Amino acid sequence: MKLFKAVLILSFSLAIVFTAGCQKTEVTLGEMESNTYTNDFFGLQIDKPENWISLSQEELEEVNQTGKDTIGEFNEEVAQNLDLASERNLNLFAFWEYPLTHSGDFNSSIGCAAENLTLAGILKVKTGADYLEIVRDTIEETGMPYEFGQLSSEKIDGKKIDVLPMTLTMQGVKVYQKYYARIIKGYAICFYTTYVTDSQLEALQSIVDTMEIAK
Repeated sequence: MKLFKAVLILSFSLAIVFTAGCQKTEVTLGEMESNTYTNDFFGLQIDKPENWISLSQEELEEVNQTGKDTIGEFNEEVAQNLDLASERNLNLFAFWEYPLTHSGDFNSSIGCAAENLTLAGILKVKTGADYLEIVRDTIEETGMPYEFGQLSSEKIDGKKIDVLPMTLTMQGVKVYQKYYARIIKGYAICFYTTYVTDSQLEALQSIVDTMEIAK
């Protein structure tokens, strides 16, 4: 359905805007080889399902701009601040269940971004939970119709990852998202899942379970 496609692109683009923008630093973006994404700098590895789509940097920038435009409709000042913040951020990877052109069932997704905390001037951030609190406050500033769950933590590859669940309801569609964050080498590594059904959540969890984190 066209509505599902529109809401999916919006919800995903908001996620990457709230956590990252265009790559402007010298830190590697990592590599996709076959169905495995690897980033040696951050010590990350994750597998993409065979039939899922890996977005290019150009496609990520496209949906990123969609998010900025939408945020600007709610709060222009926040949108401008997020645009300025893009120079200290990296989009690392994004996997979508279907191509961008898909117009059927809701297109669930998982993506990952990194923010340089030194350049951001937020050295008080020591944990993923600290960073997620800032993400939540930024989203609340926009006035967008998000609802937030309780901050908690999960174990991924035996490492503690802080988690913030949230929902976005637009045009009658309730979209669920989970933001995960961990501090690695002075960067906030934040990845996020987007879905509407329990079966999509299960599929995304199976992807998350493949993640390897060196530190």
